[in-house]
Amino acid sequence: MLLQHEGPQLASRIASIDQLATLLALSMTEDVDSIEWHLETDAGEKRIMPTAPRLGCADMAAVRTAAIAGLLVTILPDHICREALSQGPLMRALAAWRGPQGIVHLVFTTRPGLPPAVRALIDHLAAGFLKAVAGGWPRAPII
Repeated sequence: MLLQHEGPQLASRIASIDQLATLLALSMTEDVDSIEWHLETDAGEKRIMPTAPRLGCADMAAVRTAAIAGLLVTILPDHICREALSQGPLMRALAAWRGPQGIVHLVFTTRPGLPPAVRALIDHLAAGFLKAVAGGWPRAPII
């Protein structure tokens, strides 16, 4: 979970995951009436937290920008918020909790068989993505 720059005071007041339901939220979906955040811990605890987002947008960069601007709590993939977390405009809340691991799909069309150039591209993209999201950050932190 990530919080806007004024977040140190707010982050210190968030002592429980149940408090998420009381905070204004930002969503990565345009369905802003009501959403559910599926959260988990490394210990395997899972919770589904309903929330009514203040803003919904399918553009993760726009949601990050809105969080930095002070529109409060959101959950984003770590590779989208890593720089803002390390440089300070955002901070984590509820560090034990995070979103579930996602899946990345690469879709392509081809005739029977896989051309070597396509296989090389797939391998390059897979290695690059894994390197980009690696680095010790938990998955989808709450900010």
